[in-house]
Amino acid sequence: MKSILVLILVCLQSFSVLAIECESTGNGNLAYKDRGNRCEGTKDIKASVPDIELLSATAYREQHLELPEKLNVKFCTKNPKDIYFRAREYVYEKYYFLDKIIPKQHGSCYEFGWPSKDVLSNLDMKMNKLAVLARLGYDSPKIEETVLPVIFYGDNYPTEISNYSFYFKTSGDARIYGYDVFKKNRLIYENIDEFDAYENKQFPLEWNTYKATKGWYRLIFKGYLKSSDKSFIQTVNFYHQKF
Repeated sequence: MKSILVLILVCLQSFSVLAIECESTGNGNLAYKDRGNRCEGTKDIKASVPDIELLSATAYREQHLELPEKLNVKFCTKNPKDIYFRAREYVYEKYYFLDKIIPKQHGSCYEFGWPSKDVLSNLDMKMNKLAVLARLGYDSPKIEETVLPVIFYGDNYPTEISNYSFYFKTSGDARIYGYDVFKKNRLIYENIDEFDAYENKQFPLEWNTYKATKGWYRLIFKGYLKSSDKSFIQTVNFYHQKF
């Protein structure tokens, strides 16, 4: 009995930082507040806008045009401490925000689901408007990110996962010089196609996992802001495994 209690406390402690304080932003039904196993609602977003920002990192996302009754996420790691998960709009319109979740553990993976009826359906929000991200060890944008790719689905859990998607946005119109994926220091994928990115509009970088082996990978790309010719480089470290 004692060992079981210790295990429960350890699991709760792993996510304790994410699940206690919500800092409610209002008294309305849709306001960001504690909803039992998560903080969710609309809130004022007052933060500086970085030159480049990672919005979402997914191993899979269901292409749901309508809003399902329940939204689900799953991510995996051997070290669950200090995981910061959040869901938000790609581009803020209604200022929806969800974080500080209390997920359920299944082996080395963690799963969480939340109903759409509490907030999302009242905002007339669509699932494809939401960006989900699980950072490891911190909760704000960095030029070198470390994330756990998320499985994001509504009604149907995927039968196959073969493509990772990373969505970014820039603070102004920009030029992107392709991107590379490394495992350790070995280049395993190179995309040399240059393209334009536009202010406050998300764009994806994708990587096919068909022949990938388990382990840590690194995505790197460079670019510059057209208004100032200011260059930037963005790195995303991410963990891949078979789900």
